[in-house]
Amino acid sequence: MTSTAAAVLMDRLGLTEDELCAVLGVDPLTVIAGDLDDKPQLPILLALTDEAAERVGEDVLRRWLRATGPGGRPLDHLLASDYGAFEDDLATLAERGLVLRGSRASGGRMTPPRVRPIAPDEGETLRAVRLRALADAPLAFGSTHAREAAYPPERWGDWAEASSAGGGQAFFFAIDETSGGPVGLASGVIWEADTETAHLYAMWVAPEARGSGAGAALVEAVVAWAAAHGALRVRTEVTVGNDGAVRLYVRAGFRDTGERGALGHSDARTALLERPLPG
Repeated sequence: MTSTAAAVLMDRLGLTEDELCAVLGVDPLTVIAGDLDDKPQLPILLALTDEAAERVGEDVLRRWLRATGPGGRPLDHLLASDYGAFEDDLATLAERGLVLRGSRASGGRMTPPRVRPIAPDEGETLRAVRLRALADAPLAFGSTHAREAAYPPERWGDWAEASSAGGGQAFFFAIDETSGGPVGLASGVIWEADTETAHLYAMWVAPEARGSGAGAALVEAVVAWAAAHGALRVRTEVTVGNDGAVRLYVRAGFRDTGERGALGHSDARTALLERPLPG
């Protein structure tokens, strides 16, 4: 099995295993064993392609890799380890305009949502966004729509007030600048039993805002909150097979701990990811 970072690169660019071997300068057995995280090319290539993947979408990026551009095929430059030429290819793509998937109808770039903490009077909004998330992606969360729809209004109001009071839990909204409405949600929690570890929960971005950078901004908001509260690490769980979420977290500096668990309300399994924070 390939390493998490190598799997992200392979999926992002649509590389075959033979192409991945050539790019990283390894043999197939090394790929199968997953001993790839020490390859210096990985962080370089992930960083180089991160913005393009976020802006133009991975489907377009995969087609672009194999198309012949002004300087040749980007894939050929990559296979030859000519990273300078590959970076030039990416720059040419940027100059031609990386149009975000969510804004193609308007022909311009999508304005990235603004992330902010929820206000103490936004309990009803918190409920609406959370229930929409649970309905949209039921296998992404350890809870269910039916369970949380039954929570009394007071519970949502208490959570909003507690979040605003600056305690051990905080909720963040991603706000669409055009409509002013929330298009994403994330929560950070630090349990009293382990104040050095923060947990990222409830992470979700609405379909219309995906590809806008909202997910990355929400993650960084929780990470900044955790660091400000003295945490030394942030942990989150992702459902095994949710490759989009894995890519988001890997780009944000999370690594797979190897621990696996049960989602709880289905047969799905979860992977525990962790990002260290400066001590």
